[in-house]
Amino acid sequence: MGKLLTLFSLMLWAPVVLAVPISYQGQLQDQAGPFTGIADMEFQLFASLLDDDAVGDPISKEGVPVSDGLFQVELDFGPVFGSDPLYLSISVDGEVLTPRQQITAAPVARYALSAPGSSVWESQDDGVAYATDGLALSFLPAPDIEDGPVILMGHPANEAASGATVSGGGSAAQPNRATGTYASVSGGRENWASGFGATIPGGEENRATVTSATVGGGLRNQATGVRSTVSGGFVNQALGTAAAAGGGSGNRAQGDNATVPGGLNNQALGNYSFAAGRRARAAQDGAFVWADSTDADFASTGEDQFLIRASGGVGINTNDPNGFDLAVGGHAAKPGGGSWTTFSDARLKRNIQPVSEGPESLLERLLALNAYSFEYTRDAVDTRLGLPGRQIGLLAQEVKDVFPEWVGSDENGYFYVTERGTTAIMVEALRELRDSQDRQLAELRSENGELRRQVAANSQLAERNAELEQRLAALESLLLDDRAVAVGQ
Repeated sequence: MGKLLTLFSLMLWAPVVLAVPISYQGQLQDQAGPFTGIADMEFQLFASLLDDDAVGDPISKEGVPVSDGLFQVELDFGPVFGSDPLYLSISVDGEVLTPRQQITAAPVARYALSAPGSSVWESQDDGVAYATDGLALSFLPAPDIEDGPVILMGHPANEAASGATVSGGGSAAQPNRATGTYASVSGGRENWASGFGATIPGGEENRATVTSATVGGGLRNQATGVRSTVSGGFVNQALGTAAAAGGGSGNRAQGDNATVPGGLNNQALGNYSFAAGRRARAAQDGAFVWADSTDADFASTGEDQFLIRASGGVGINTNDPNGFDLAVGGHAAKPGGGSWTTFSDARLKRNIQPVSEGPESLLERLLALNAYSFEYTRDAVDTRLGLPGRQIGLLAQEVKDVFPEWVGSDENGYFYVTERGTTAIMVEALRELRDSQDRQLAELRSENGELRRQVAANSQLAERNAELEQRLAALESLLLDDRAVAVGQ
């Protein structure tokens, strides 16, 4: 029965040195197709494709199982591989198959690793190692094959665990170590990735101690929370689960899912907290604390707070707060209502004086102001000093003459109006208006009383006059009667 041998893979080799078996895989077919059964095989190496120049002894394999045409055998020819190519002849059940198969480069590469006269490549723990002038490169099999090989590069003092990698760097006194399974240290010195899958790309004296922790670089940073990250910087810590410290110096992300993006001596202590700037302290869960460059602690006092310390002012829709603590370029709203609150306890105040004292009343001063409708200039709108469209308001120059404490100016000399104590002024002005009305009413009442007295007096005079008129009429009647008597006599 004639057979054909077709190769689909050749010379699969383990990463070890010369005199160990190599794996050969082939496909055996007869006229009907892929062969299934048992076959006796013989393998012989030759120095050329056609000549009778055998290398070493032949290897016989009896009873090789073949399934659906596929088979695999282990071949140990001893230390025969050199820099020149070799050719493999295969016989099946006494029939020599042609052509001979050239050996692939993998065993030849192993020859290069241990070539005669080489002093840098050597066998180490069933693996391959390179060491010269304080540099090292080794590929070692893992104790547990599922963990993968140990890959060590850089200084010979570097250390790696099963499936771990140290790509370089290190020194005798400051080696790099990847002692966690699947851990990785790419370079630098005295970096130690001891957690499962922990990673340190570089830097110095960094530590990633727990599962999936990462330190990107920098100096003396620590990622000790599961899945935590320190990107770099100096003496930063990510202690909470999935916590992150982006960089800077002396920062600590301690809560779970806490974040410190950078800056100096910031602490995100609560879960889901955020601290940035200088000496920001997000001490409670959900706190967001943003601190400026002031060298003083700025700490949250409760959960879910959003705190800002900005001695230069906070700008919204403007890049120049213009000396204000908060500047809003545009409209602001309080959805749903609400109020602005000012502490007004008398115990918090001193030098208390009535505002109504002075030559002019507050009512008169308020009435001295004038309301105008106007539009801001284009420059004012462009620089966000005013809004477009028709507006209603006061003129600062007029206000300055009446309430000078309400008027200030920016660095360009433009006046702005800040109403101060408006509610108190309105209350006092209304009181003055009421007092004035009360005085007028009292005067009117006094005048009305006088008029009433005069009317009453006039009424008495009228009655007396009427009485006198009656008496006069009676006298006149008597006089007339006397005359008539006299005439009759």
